[in-house]
Amino acid sequence: MKITDSNRKALTAFMASRGLKVAPWSKKAGVPESAVRNFLAGRSSTMTATTYEKLAAAADVSVDELLGAQILRPRSGKDVISVKRLNVRASMGGGYEVLDEGEIEPIYFRRDWIDSIMRKETGQLRALDLEGDSNFPTLSDGDIGLFRLKPKFEPGRFYAIWDGRGLIVKRLDTVIGARPRLRIISDNSELYPTYEVDVDEVTIIARLIWRGGLV
Repeated sequence: MKITDSNRKALTAFMASRGLKVAPWSKKAGVPESAVRNFLAGRSSTMTATTYEKLAAAADVSVDELLGAQILRPRSGKDVISVKRLNVRASMGGGYEVLDEGEIEPIYFRRDWIDSIMRKETGQLRALDLEGDSNFPTLSDGDIGLFRLKPKFEPGRFYAIWDGRGLIVKRLDTVIGARPRLRIISDNSELYPTYEVDVDEVTIIARLIWRGGLV
């Protein structure tokens, strides 16, 4: 395939279809992050053939698949189900204000797997992009999380919560005491210490049930 700047749209579509983020993808491919960002932003007209090859290898596809004129997406049906992916960043750090709850490219899963964990309540699933390092190494910056809305509380699990300042993802545990309290836990405890809040200070939105990302 001829490498030209007409591939910018195709590369952008490929990244959206796979849920790829520039920083972790570039790092895995061993190419300069700036080269990819400059190309996608239109600050450079093309990238080298070697860069495309490394990016394709990191995504486990051919260059032709990476830069195909049309990105083939599975359709919901008997064997595949699509999950709404919200245009919301779930922070694993200081928290993000939710400014846009629109949808972007959905995430697709095998229907039999989703049915095995959700039965018939698939409408309660949402996918969110995860950003930050407070739960590293369990969760990584650039991961995509699959969340279940209106979850039954299970101590020690990861939850997306609203803490009054923004949307964050943390482990939650109960605190035994005279009044209901929650313990907010980060797996990266050296940088993000555990703290406690009254139950009414936060809103539990969804529980994390799956995460996917580059390795």
